[in-house]
Amino acid sequence: MIFNDLTGSSVAKIEHYLPVTMRTDTGWVIQIENDMQMSITAAGREQLNRESPELPGRLRKVVEESTVTAATMTDGVLELQFSSGIELVVEPDPEFESWNIVGPSRQRVICAPGGELVYFPGLD
Repeated sequence: MIFNDLTGSSVAKIEHYLPVTMRTDTGWVIQIENDMQMSITAAGREQLNRESPELPGRLRKVVEESTVTAATMTDGVLELQFSSGIELVVEPDPEFESWNIVGPSRQRVICAPGGELVYFPGLD
C-alpha cells in the first residue's frame, strides 16, 4: 500500500518520546514504536534503537525533507523514503504494534503484532 496523499509532505516536527512521532505539514502523523533502520544514500544502513538518546539528532536529518514515498508491504514493513536519499525502515514486531500512520482525514493504518496491517477508513 502506498500513501499517495503522504507523498510530498514535509516532516515538520519530530517528537522523541515513546513512540517516536513524526508530524507532517499536511496533517499526517507517523508513530514508530519499534527499532528502525536508517540508510543514507551509499552510506549503508544503521540500526536505530527507539530508546537511544542519539535518536532525535539522527532523525532530525529528515526534518524539512519532502517525503518521496511512504509504503507498507504485506509483511508489515514500513518504508519511508525522503528526497535527501534517507530511507527509514521499520520491521514488524512479533508481540507488539510496530508503527501506525494517521492521516488528516483520520484514516489509520496500524501494524499489529506479527505484521498484520489493520486499516481504519477516514472521515470523508
